[in-house]
Amino acid sequence: MYQTGLQKRTVEVPALKKAHKHRPQSPYMRRSRNMPPDFVMNRVFLIANGEPDLPLDWGQHQYESDRIICADGGSKYLDQLGFRKNAKSITIVGDLDSSADNLIVELESQGATIKRFPREKDASDLELAISEALAVTPLEEIICIAMLGGRPDHALANVTLLSRFAERNVKIKLIGANWQAQFVTRDQPLRFEGKTNDVLSIVPLSAVIENVSARGLKWPLKNARLEWGNSLTISNEFESDVVEVEVEKGTLLVFHFVSG
Repeated sequence: MYQTGLQKRTVEVPALKKAHKHRPQSPYMRRSRNMPPDFVMNRVFLIANGEPDLPLDWGQHQYESDRIICADGGSKYLDQLGFRKNAKSITIVGDLDSSADNLIVELESQGATIKRFPREKDASDLELAISEALAVTPLEEIICIAMLGGRPDHALANVTLLSRFAERNVKIKLIGANWQAQFVTRDQPLRFEGKTNDVLSIVPLSAVIENVSARGLKWPLKNARLEWGNSLTISNEFESDVVEVEVEKGTLLVFHFVSG
């Protein structure tokens, strides 16, 4: 129901940029405000096998220090995302039952890393891919693409799995064509930049959430108590260009939808 103002376009993808302090100023790509300007950390783009609600032209924002990790069938989105120009930055993890054989052979010949696992295993392909991402050091953030849609059991399991790592203070961001979502914990408050009438939804992921505050919204919160399954905080609206969300106890997943 929310329409993006972005227009699809054909672009000529430039060569990889060297990581430095002048990274793109997209609100989805901005570096941490607390990071020294000359300190390079690594982002991981983690591509799952969900529905292709894909952000546009992300390959043009790729830097030499970035890693691309696909959970098996997420490999099929590499071309659409523009991430094929540096195969050596790509790792594909899983049992490979959802990846095209010819694509795997081609990527491997170009220098991509392929980590094959048996089909009968104790972890999903996504959990294996997250473990691979966490091995990247130093790690700035994990940017997740195609996490939702497709099989509903996979989509729900993906969110709960990611929340487990967010509770360990790993910065995790989910992105789509006209939305992004981030986890909020006590140690990871959130600042979203948008515009008036953008939609913001707060989803409780813990049994009890204590002292939730949200500023810059049509219906602000101050030291509120939320519970798992509560829909009170769905479809709020921006009243300023910046919204800040923080919590004293528990984990939230906060969605920002860009208005048309």
